[in-house]
Amino acid sequence: MGDSGVGKSCLIKRFCEGRFVSKYVMTIGVDFGVKPVRLPSGQAARVNFWDLSGRPEFLEVRNEFYRDSQAALLVFDVCRQESFEGLEGWLREAQRFGAPASMPLAVCGNKTDKGARRRVPAADARAWAAEHGLPYFETSAESGAGVAEAFEELLAAAGRAWASA
Repeated sequence: MGDSGVGKSCLIKRFCEGRFVSKYVMTIGVDFGVKPVRLPSGQAARVNFWDLSGRPEFLEVRNEFYRDSQAALLVFDVCRQESFEGLEGWLREAQRFGAPASMPLAVCGNKTDKGARRRVPAADARAWAAEHGLPYFETSAESGAGVAEAFEELLAAAGRAWASA
């Protein structure tokens, strides 16, 4: 979840396919990625990642996906302060449309490879995530930095939630 253009699709492509797509292509409604994983039990599974468009006009499409979600990444662009400020709205939207209260969440400050263009300090993002009881990851879909860690932590949290359910 996150504003349009923050790199949600690129993060999914990087994690699922190990590649970066430099050309921006807006997600129309919802897209998805699939990744084979090995569960802690040793069993093989395929995880589906729903890539929700961040554009307001696709609310009616994406609101159908919150209810059955089992985990989510909240993504913002570290070079766009307004995308960071929009995180609260994404949390409210997910809750309003039925995301489980116990759903594991993690926050990704993406595009950390942009260096001098950065507008959201890591300390501010960490503080916001901590205030909401969420883990925070600095990621770059372009370089791959932090991407596997963010998804693996989210998958582990989802696995713990499934095991306790």
